[in-house]
Formats: sequence, structure tokens, C-alpha cells
Amino acid sequence: MDLVGEVNYLLDRYMEPPRSREEIREREEYLSRLTDQMRQQNYHNPLFVVSRLLPLLKSLSREEKLDAAYYLSKLKYTLDLRRWTYDRARASLTAHRLAELVHDSVLDASLLPHIPYGGEYRLVVENVYRGRRVYREIISEVFPVREKFISSFLAFQVFLSALLSYTEELARPHIERIEKETDPRVLEYERLLRRYWGREDVSELLGGYEDIVPKLREKIRRENAVYRDILYHLLAWEVFKYYLFHPESFRRKNPLPGFLVNPDPTAMTFLSALERKSRYVKVPVIRKPVEVLKEKLALEKEKDNRVAAIEALKKYGNAPEDVGLEPLSPREEKFLEWLDDRDKGKEPQGNTHQNT
Repeated sequence: MDLVGEVNYLLDRYMEPPRSREEIREREEYLSRLTDQMRQQNYHNPLFVVSRLLPLLKSLSREEKLDAAYYLSKLKYTLDLRRWTYDRARASLTAHRLAELVHDSVLDASLLPHIPYGGEYRLVVENVYRGRRVYREIISEVFPVREKFISSFLAFQVFLSALLSYTEELARPHIERIEKETDPRVLEYERLLRRYWGREDVSELLGGYEDIVPKLREKIRRENAVYRDILYHLLAWEVFKYYLFHPESFRRKNPLPGFLVNPDPTAMTFLSALERKSRYVKVPVIRKPVEVLKEKLALEKEKDNRVAAIEALKKYGNAPEDVGLEPLSPREEKFLEWLDDRDKGKEPQGNTHQNT
């Protein structure tokens, strides 16, 4: 239990964001050693300990088993705590790797203060009350096909919880505007409903508010629309540009937490959010983002990453500059044409290769 206490004390301290890249790396190294140590002691596998006890339990008499029940309940609590601590440490390690990736990649730097550095991604989900429904929608959409693009569900949730926290910040002014436009009695009823929900006498306590229930439902519908728009666009844009801008060699060394190095874009249906303009967050509109990403991942195997990205975007009617990519210059295009002719066995025209 000493290791459990040490790890949780450390992770509580790590909830404060790191102040520098050096501190991120120091934390990563220490967390990596701790998770290895916990794994060696089977923190990740409670059933291992139980399997070692089964032969002994089978040899006990009925009375002895009853006497052992109390100690077994204590053992279960200990094993559950060890597993929970191990998962929290893994989540913290993933969070710090995500922070390092933000520094090294095209991911939005605004994510940094929202990353669950202490491994508290579950608390983020539970505390963001309005975001939970949208979070569950994304999880339910991802879960059936997760083996096609998800490498670790825990790591995916760490990444998604950072986006969820960022969504809460971006949505706040819009939610405040909705509240200002809402009847004060609706706000009072919502406050009381949250306070007394679950009590048997809740209907008596809130008996005078039946006429405003439809107004409350409309308020919640508007709020959910804000959260859904922001979260889906953030998730789609960060994932899309990560694969668009970075070649496979980079992705292998710096994987996006929870995602495969070479995913199946057709399973990433959330990318379709980019086909619609967001009302609340600045994200470019992309025509056929799933097809663009599929094309780019295929082209990058034989072409330069930037060239592959530009060709994939253009194929489906997207301007490279709209996503932050500089289009190819006339000289670069001419040189690529020369390379294509050479590869096809045609006679190259002029001495383009010598001037490039």
C-alpha cells in the first residue's frame, strides 16, 4: 500500500500543469518508472493474485471460508485500489506525452492547460455537467469501430477529456448568453431541480413550476447544441490536421494518444463535422474530409508528405491554403511533372531537374 500512497500523492501534485518542456520530460521519465514497477507487481492484473489464492480457498472448510470472507472483502478493496492507481498513473503518463506532442506538432497549443496531467480524466468528464451527454455520444459512436483507429481506449479518453475541458471554456460565453435570454423562473427551476433531484418529495418541492418545463427543455437543447458543435469540430480538426501535416515516420515516434499510426479513415465518422461550418469555433470547412485523409495516407507511401497532402486536398476541391498549407510553386509543380515523366519512362522535357 506504500506504493499506492506514493503514486497518488505524486499524481495529486502533478495536477498542476508543468512549467516547461524539461519538467514534462522529467515527469514522463518518473511516471514511466513507476508504471513499470506497478506492472511488475501485477497492479494491472488483480486476477493474478486471486488465481494464486484459489487452491487455498478450495481446501478450506465451510466455516473457514465464512471466516475468510471478511479478509477477502478487504483484499478486493486493495486490489481494486491498486488497479485504479495503475490506470491513473498510465493516464497521467499519456497526458504528459500529449503535452509534449502539442509542443512538437500542429496540435492547438490552447489544449495545454486543459490536459489532465494528474490522470484525472474521469473527474473532468464528471465535472463538466453539460458536456457529459456529448461525451457519451462520441464514445458510443467510436466504440463499435474502435479497433480500426483506436490503439488504446484509455489514452483516447485522456485526449478527449482535454478537448472536453477546452470545449467548456469556449462554450462559456455562449452559455452565458443563452442564460441571459432565458426566463429567470426557468433558471431558478433548473437550480432547484439539480439541488433536490432524487428526493421522494421532489414533485412537492417543485410543484409550482410545471408550466415552464418546456422552456427548460428548450434551454437545455440550445446548450447541448453549443457543446456538440464545439466538441465535434475540435476533435475532427485536431485529428484531421495531425494526420494531414505529419508523415508516418513522425507519427510512429510521436503518436497521437489513443490513435493508430495508420488508421482507417472510413471508420472515423466524426471527421464529417468538418463539412459543416461551426457557429462557435474557428475551424476550416473541408470537403469530404474522410476521403481526403484516406487519399493522403495512401499517397504518402510514395510521395513527399506535403505533396501528398496538397494533392489529396485538391482532388476533393479543397484549397491547401485554407488549412494552412502553402500551395506548390510553379517551379515545384514543374519539377514534380518531370519526376512523374521520368518514373513513367517518358523522355523528360528540358533540363528542369538541373534548375531545381
